[in-house]
Formats: sequence, C-alpha cells, structure tokens
Amino acid sequence: MKGVQTSGWVVDAVGALLVGGALLLSAWFGIVQTAEARTALRDTRKQIATSGQMLAALDVQREKQRRLLQEHERVLKELGGGSQPWTAEEYLQTVASLAKKYDVRVVQHKQLGERQYPGLGEQLYSFHVQGSTKNLWLLLRAIEEIHAWADVSYLKLESGGGKANRMAAITVSMFFEQDQNAPSQNAAGKP
Repeated sequence: MKGVQTSGWVVDAVGALLVGGALLLSAWFGIVQTAEARTALRDTRKQIATSGQMLAALDVQREKQRRLLQEHERVLKELGGGSQPWTAEEYLQTVASLAKKYDVRVVQHKQLGERQYPGLGEQLYSFHVQGSTKNLWLLLRAIEEIHAWADVSYLKLESGGGKANRMAAITVSMFFEQDQNAPSQNAAGKP
C-alpha cells in the first residue's frame, strides 16, 4: 500500500507549532487578562473608597439636617405653629381680652368667609373697634404678636372722632391645616 509518507520532522514541526501556539495563547491570557483584571479590581476598589467617602458625607449632612429640623420644630412650637393650632374661639377670646387690656371697644365682629387652598384653609374675621390712636396701634401690635396661625390682613383707620376716639376696621386671616384633597375655592369662597 502506497500512502503519503511524511517524515517525522514534519509531524514534529506541526506538533511544535501547536504546542507553541498553545503556550503563546496561555501566556496572552495569563499576562494580559491578569493585567486587565488587576486594573478592573483597582478601579472597583477606588469606587468603593469613593462611595464610602460619599456615604460618610451624606451621614454628616443627614445629622446637620436632623439638628436643623429639631431647631425649626422648637421655634415653630414657640411661635404657636405646633401640632395644636388655636381654635377660632380661643383666638377670638384672646383678641377680645387684648382689646379690653388696651381700652379699645369692639363695636362689631363677624365672620367674613373662608378660603381653601391645597393643604391650607383661611378663615376671615372682621373687627370694628373704637379707641384712641395709640391704643388702636397697641392692640394691632398685640394681635400681630399672638403666637397663632393668624395675621392682620386689612386695616382701615376711619377719620373723625379725633385722636381720642377713632374707629378702625381690622380684618384678620386665621389659617388652619386642610386635607390635601380638599377642593380649592376662590376669594369669594366658591369652588
């Protein structure tokens, strides 16, 4: 049988080439891939360190915000804006006692209406008062200093009667918390 005869050196050369290629391929994966893995590992460690620093900074900020919130809650409580807002009756009684204290006569008071905003309601009250100019200003300042969710929203000093006996119209807006889903109303109190 005649076949292709190959010499031993060709088989040896092909085998050597295959082994050499395998060695080069394993060296490539061993050296280059290891270097890339080291770079990826180093980058990951840097990211972990940076994340740790960011987390520490956020913890510091959270603590500052917690202290600031406590301070604001303390001030809000001192100013009467805490979770126990005044009732309209308490507020009106306080205004009446201040008027008496400053020798100002309340001629008339009435509820004007209510406005609703998302999360906030406003109740308007009108006062017609009579007294000296000085006492009217003292009453006005005292009303503004009441630690309630209320403010003077309108003032009209009427002429006549002299300094000793002036008339004034005062409108007070008293605010209260509303349900967030309450419908808003315009200034006339209509939806």
